[in-house]
Amino acid sequence: MCGQCHRLEPQRFKPVHVRQPGRLKVDTKQCKYCASHGECGYWAPQPEDVPRQLRNLGPEVLSALAPLQVRTGPPERASSGYWVHTDIIRFHWQTQSVEERLTELPSAQWRQGRRAYIYLRDSQTSAYRKFLNMRNEFLQARASQILNGDIEADAVPRFLPVRFMETVGLECAIWPHLYWRTDMTETYARSMDVRRLQRARLLAKEPSHEKPQEDYDATMALKADALHIRFVYDLWLWTTLGGARNAAGVSMRAAMAGRTMSPEYWRTRHCGLIDLQRQVGLPTLCITIAPYEWSAPYHEWMLDETQRTCRRRLDLPAAETFHLAHLLVQAAKGLITGANWQRQEKGRRWVEHILAPVDGSSEATVADFCIRLEFQDGKRKRWTRSAQNYHGRGTVHLHMLVWLRKISAVNLAAKISAELPPDASAMHSLVEGSQLSWNSSGWPLRNEPSEWDEGAQLLKLHHPPDAFAKHCRAYMPEVLAALKCHMDVQASDGRSLVLRYVASYNSKFSDSFATEWLRDDATDYAIGRRVLSDYHPLEPEMWMQLGAQQFPHCILSRCLRRFAVPAPWANSVLHQTVQRYIASDCRADDTTLLDYLRDTTSAGQRREKGQRCVAAAIMYSRTNDRFYGQWLLLNVPFRDLQGIWDPRMELVPEGYKHLALCLLKRPGLWRRLEWARTELELEAFRDNAIENTIAMLKAHTELIDAYLTGELNLATDTVPVPAYRAAPELGVDVELAIDQAAVVEDVRRAVRLAMDRRWPEEIDADAWAQWLRSDADQTTPIAVLGPAGSGKTTAIEVLMWTMHGMFLLYKPETETLDAMQDFDLIVVDEVGQLSRAQFERLWRLWEAADRRPALIFVGDFHQLRGMDSTRACESLLWRQLQKRHLHTMRRCKCPLLRQKLELLRHAKPSRQQLKWLLRTKRAPKEREPGDRMEPSLSDVAQIMIETPETMFLTVTRVGASSLNDMVLQALFGNQQPLAVLPSDPDSNVANYVSGQQCFHTPSDLPLHIGTRVTLTKNLNKKHSFVNGMSGVVGALRRNGVQVRTRSGEVVMVYPFAEEYVDAHGARQRVVYYPMRLGYANTLHKVQGATLPHVTVWLDRPNIEAAAYVALSRVEFDENWRFVGQMMTHHFTPASGL
Repeated sequence: MCGQCHRLEPQRFKPVHVRQPGRLKVDTKQCKYCASHGECGYWAPQPEDVPRQLRNLGPEVLSALAPLQVRTGPPERASSGYWVHTDIIRFHWQTQSVEERLTELPSAQWRQGRRAYIYLRDSQTSAYRKFLNMRNEFLQARASQILNGDIEADAVPRFLPVRFMETVGLECAIWPHLYWRTDMTETYARSMDVRRLQRARLLAKEPSHEKPQEDYDATMALKADALHIRFVYDLWLWTTLGGARNAAGVSMRAAMAGRTMSPEYWRTRHCGLIDLQRQVGLPTLCITIAPYEWSAPYHEWMLDETQRTCRRRLDLPAAETFHLAHLLVQAAKGLITGANWQRQEKGRRWVEHILAPVDGSSEATVADFCIRLEFQDGKRKRWTRSAQNYHGRGTVHLHMLVWLRKISAVNLAAKISAELPPDASAMHSLVEGSQLSWNSSGWPLRNEPSEWDEGAQLLKLHHPPDAFAKHCRAYMPEVLAALKCHMDVQASDGRSLVLRYVASYNSKFSDSFATEWLRDDATDYAIGRRVLSDYHPLEPEMWMQLGAQQFPHCILSRCLRRFAVPAPWANSVLHQTVQRYIASDCRADDTTLLDYLRDTTSAGQRREKGQRCVAAAIMYSRTNDRFYGQWLLLNVPFRDLQGIWDPRMELVPEGYKHLALCLLKRPGLWRRLEWARTELELEAFRDNAIENTIAMLKAHTELIDAYLTGELNLATDTVPVPAYRAAPELGVDVELAIDQAAVVEDVRRAVRLAMDRRWPEEIDADAWAQWLRSDADQTTPIAVLGPAGSGKTTAIEVLMWTMHGMFLLYKPETETLDAMQDFDLIVVDEVGQLSRAQFERLWRLWEAADRRPALIFVGDFHQLRGMDSTRACESLLWRQLQKRHLHTMRRCKCPLLRQKLELLRHAKPSRQQLKWLLRTKRAPKEREPGDRMEPSLSDVAQIMIETPETMFLTVTRVGASSLNDMVLQALFGNQQPLAVLPSDPDSNVANYVSGQQCFHTPSDLPLHIGTRVTLTKNLNKKHSFVNGMSGVVGALRRNGVQVRTRSGEVVMVYPFAEEYVDAHGARQRVVYYPMRLGYANTLHKVQGATLPHVTVWLDRPNIEAAAYVALSRVEFDENWRFVGQMMTHHFTPASGL
């Protein structure tokens, strides 16, 4: 503790603390801030610095003084744990004045509050008065609205915009006893950020010589309530996400790589761990230490604080979290490994640490270590006894990998135990209460004494039957006695240790964090709102993120260098690091780029002797061909890029060129798949992922060899058709029709009105006051309706995000009332799929917005319904929309087909109209006499002769499966298939019970050359291996199926392994080829597509809009036919319109 400002500063656990504990000093002379005379660090306010009028204010007085009400979502606290961040912090104005609320207090509190109120109202250094004036204007406007009948007298005020939390000096209005000056606030410190000041000067186009004040800076009281930490955390995370989103030329994933809540942070550390393993091998030990607050050793200051404030443990989250994190790290770096004091002179080094040589020498036996701090998130919240009911409470704990050398000198067998101590000892109670696991100890039963097997390089612990039966985890007695915590020590094979270490942080973040939360095409508001609403850390994790600079979450024994590996020949300008590598004179010609990264600094200077480094090489996935180009760049030495070039690469199609280079340049590695398997195991891939990657490499290698040997030739290949790969949502340059242009003009008018109500760009109170005084007309929602193919999505640029994700429909409605406030234009496509409840909720969200965006609904109610039985048009609110209709069917290029679609769109045909609809449309032309409800094999055979490119459309999955089988039999008859392969489990109708998929048995796919198939996995979107892509089988190869896709590219379909949980809860590993027969499909899967020719079999009658959707998939009337018996009840139009 600093002797001047009484600031607590972390200290390293040194050997002197063990050897001479009496020399320990509680106080230090000066902290860094005091020693630098305020030049380094932050000012720590003292009690005497608080103005006299603001001292000792109680919570009732503070609540009465605040002109704003704070909301943080529903309160939630982990069982025996900390508070949870459930939603973003929000503010709204108080409906009573400060004077009115003060008069409701007892007289003593009223006098205290009155003095504080007068001081704050008259203060020239606090922003309190500005917020007080804004609140008074709000009360006047509210009184006028109540008088006019616009709102009820007891109506809850609307939330202020989320961006309001950035307003400079906001803390002065809510916590005036902590922030009595504006320049002490977090918002002020944020506004004084150098980058923000530079951006503000550029916007103002004038120089500024104003300097941020240095006497006061952002302060943070560790004893503040949950609202305070929630505000500080939300402001920090909101600012961090916004800054990352607005960073020029950098993706969100890369911009967030330094933040611990981002998957990219852990990906970087994982890559560094993998490189460490490549340098020194697999680890020796995996150690877990999980403290328990009620028994953990606490600092004297914390014990005194809990007594003075009458708080129990877990009620000081900031102090406890930082203390436990520091305690765990120092126990790992000092007590266990002795690594934090090994660079001192020989007599002062660690020799008492646990992993020290038993002979007492100071020789370093710990080669390397990797420490990771994590938080008990409750994913495994269950226990076998009441003593273990603390799981999931949010406490920080530690995972650690240790690499040892000269293990025999350490005598691990004597320092790690997996047995129960004697019954009468205190250690027995400690082990009974903390070390007994749920179902396994992780160690085999062993009655023999503990020993280190030098030959197998494996620790064998004495694990007797009583400890084995109780699932006693291994522990280090010295650590357990000192920290009184839970501990687990594993020393199996190295790969298992790495898998155990990375398992939790790999599963901590779902794919949605990177694909939805950190989308590059989303606005900073959308990203911040989504993350702060859906990310639910507990208080310890929030504090650790705020203090990550001083308390890092991941610690390596070596320095870490992150390097995003460029793909060779992807850019005309080489990466600066690659240029330095090429031009370096201090490296040998056989030095690879990977070794160069390890040996040099980011500036290209050689590292000092003894300074070790790991290179975290960020690369593409192995399913992307660019990965193999990156691998070449890292692992093949070169003086220019021509050194890794081979002209034979031009014989191979795009998507395989870099792998071909690996096969040509390093055949001894890439043609020996056991090496690839070892690499994947080293990178901690699971078995399924390893098998899938090996299968892909085998298949792609076989295809590349076919091109290199001339069996396949690019000159005879079909030129890929970009149109089949282009996504229409990327935008097309088209000329709008008159009715489309009219819709666009209406939308523009609505957007202009919405933009007039944009939030102020400045973040000060005066700008918000001006915005609150403004009054602009509000828009009215617009519905753009039209038949299928009428160009609705051409007239309007669709915002690509799911409705549930954007408007948080999975959360209570009261928590999402501001979901529309920050947008200028919102387009909801496929309104026909919305239920009435969903539409009405969207309407209420739009009405709740102070700043209403232009809200556009686009769709067609005459197509297939959604999952719900109700529709948006059934709501009474639907009548209030401005409706714009597009009548021209632009997909339909045939007057006759247009006439038929208009009939089916609105009414069920009469008998005469049915005859007219179906005249000359029955398939096949040459068929057996008589009418049949179902198509026969001979019918299907003749249809494929007449229209070989047709797609059969059915209502049910069973009908599509039956037609696929019949087409296959009709085309190939009794020919012996090349093979019968297991294919997509979703296509196996036997897996469904009452419409629900309960099993995952692959379907059998008889394979012939020329078979039409549809791919069912997104394995390589760039090169046409996407779900729904059709293709034709070209060859059956030893390691996969060669398929030429509709876009003209050649792909290899290889066996793919997945794990499923069946209806009985059992895990099932399924290996199949991700494809299915592609001759027939259901209407739900083709809705929105344009097909060259269809043959319709409506195998279930009275399905609304089924016939209309089927016929609207083609452009001309001659491009469709039907099979089976078609009656009027097969042509039921959409109802309820």
